[in-house]
Amino acid sequence: MPHTFPPRGVLSGIVSCLLGLLAATASAEVGGLAPKGLLDPASPDAARQITPSHPDLVAIAPDANGITLTVQPGKPGTPGISLKPLASVFDISAYGHIEVKVTSLSEKPISVAMRVDSRGESNTSSLYLLPNESRPLTVFFGYNGTSPGDELDAAAINQVLIFTSGSKDTVRKFRLGTIQAAGAAGETVQPDPKFVRTRPAGGLLLGGSAPVDAARQITAKGGAKAVFAANGKMLQFNFSGGAKEEFVSFTSGVGMWDLSEYSAITVKIKNTGSTPFTPKLRADSRKGAGEILTASAAIPPNGEMEIIIPFQAAIPFKALVDKEQEVLELKKNWGCEPGTGTNFKSHLATGVTFLSDKSDGAKSFQVTVLAACNPPPVLPAWLGQRPPVAGEWTKTFEENFDGSSLNLNRWNCYMEGGNPWDRRTHFSKENLIVKNGTLALRVAKKRGFHNDDPETKIETDFATGYADTFGKWTQRYGYFESRMKLPTAKCLWPAFWLLPDRGVNTPANQWGKMDARGGTKDGGMEFDIMENLSVWGVQRYNIAMHFDGYMKYHKTLGAEDNYVPADKDGYITSGLLWTPGSAIFYGNGKELFRWEGPRVSSVQSYVILEHVTGGWEKEPLDAAQLPADFIVDYVRVWQRKDLASPEDGPKPNDGNPLHPNK
Repeated sequence: MPHTFPPRGVLSGIVSCLLGLLAATASAEVGGLAPKGLLDPASPDAARQITPSHPDLVAIAPDANGITLTVQPGKPGTPGISLKPLASVFDISAYGHIEVKVTSLSEKPISVAMRVDSRGESNTSSLYLLPNESRPLTVFFGYNGTSPGDELDAAAINQVLIFTSGSKDTVRKFRLGTIQAAGAAGETVQPDPKFVRTRPAGGLLLGGSAPVDAARQITAKGGAKAVFAANGKMLQFNFSGGAKEEFVSFTSGVGMWDLSEYSAITVKIKNTGSTPFTPKLRADSRKGAGEILTASAAIPPNGEMEIIIPFQAAIPFKALVDKEQEVLELKKNWGCEPGTGTNFKSHLATGVTFLSDKSDGAKSFQVTVLAACNPPPVLPAWLGQRPPVAGEWTKTFEENFDGSSLNLNRWNCYMEGGNPWDRRTHFSKENLIVKNGTLALRVAKKRGFHNDDPETKIETDFATGYADTFGKWTQRYGYFESRMKLPTAKCLWPAFWLLPDRGVNTPANQWGKMDARGGTKDGGMEFDIMENLSVWGVQRYNIAMHFDGYMKYHKTLGAEDNYVPADKDGYITSGLLWTPGSAIFYGNGKELFRWEGPRVSSVQSYVILEHVTGGWEKEPLDAAQLPADFIVDYVRVWQRKDLASPEDGPKPNDGNPLHPNK
């Protein structure tokens, strides 16, 4: 990806706030250390430190004791202020957090958030305030709210943002009091129990040795009832059949189940009633539920059935099509058509719900087992051998990583200007390992210079491997496929994706020009074919498309709840079928997501394999889990005869491992 661009995938989170904070010196001491003010709003220097994110919407009124912000109605977003140090950074390494008292002056409830940035890492916390309510807003270093987050360098805080959510029709007004660094360095935070994620032993949710809590784990509605058997190892359900809607949810109680190691839930049901019935059930998560699954047959009286609830959507995601996707200055992101895809998130699972309605009649049944599981995927015979649709196709690119080194006439393993996706890792050829017919991009704790070159003066504590075909191979349209094994260590972000490369004859050919060689404007697009955050586990990933640049007019659409069960060797296979006006994404040969619209890219693109740390769901990096490998078995590309163009294919090059810049 062009090195001056913001990170892919999380771009909406990066540009979503340019916001802030202030502070004055306070006299109270914590643990013998006086808090340190970050801003004197009455000082002449204050104007140099505070910048509104939306000058046309945000009015700032400072006085000796704080700042009042008034946010006028306008375009959606996160309007607020940004506080920056007078020097290059705030050195508050002696402290454990930043705090500010926030008072709502709005007529309606508002949310206010604070983000603290340091060398590309950030921590965030937020408040929900009623009118005239005052509460402290605190960002603890190393936490997002009360959950573990990035490990900030408190000696190098370069920005503090405070912001609210924008509104099209309501004025938002709030006051910031003294803002200061306080607390002791290294202080820890007790997590909020409702956000705690627990991995159930062996995936067992109910039955066997799974712990149960009747008071917390059963929720019923509409006359339905459920009770634990005396031994606590099964649930007895009774539906009255007299209500318009009845359901019983067996939940995680406090907190959530982390089922990121799994791709489905097994449910064993016994009919204890006198009439047959057909179960209806779904998996639930904190951020959304899966589809309602209706069993394929009825269970007779005294009969038993095992039902598998897959996390993968029954109906593939289908992106909304909008004329504004073709207009540079208009809407920025789009969802999918209702009834397509799934909202279930396995790492935030909250329960399983059993449903019924009046037409189903009365019923009684027992659930003896609820357990997360991994049914083996069914792989089509064509996978890896051809595209998923008929046509006159020719294989145009095949990389099986034979031999012991990367083919540098086909791939680059270095990039000018530093790693643009995290500030923690540098690219090293030693962390790109070709062995036994695979490529491993290895994240490891290893101090070194970016591109193994001291002249870059970019030195970090972690190394990783990287590969792309920029300037060496491109294609417009076709079918792109890779078979990959994802890493399991925390805080990793592997990806298989495409970016535009218009070639050496592009006017103003330089990375820094958004509309030049590698830009996503003027028909170009970023295709994220497989983009995984390791917090999701190895069987779920994001699909996305980004276009119209990464700044003012950045647009995006996609879906992150794509479940693709790993095969017996731990691999998944991801593919993109790209044709004029159409982008259809596949996982293990099954359609996951499609977008059919005129704004789909029409520009030559190159392949990227990448493995960095971070991502938009923050979790701390655990160096003890490293080294960790993103393993690629193959990359294969086909072209349809009628779509081929003279620009497709390999480019003359001298085998330099560094991105060509001409």
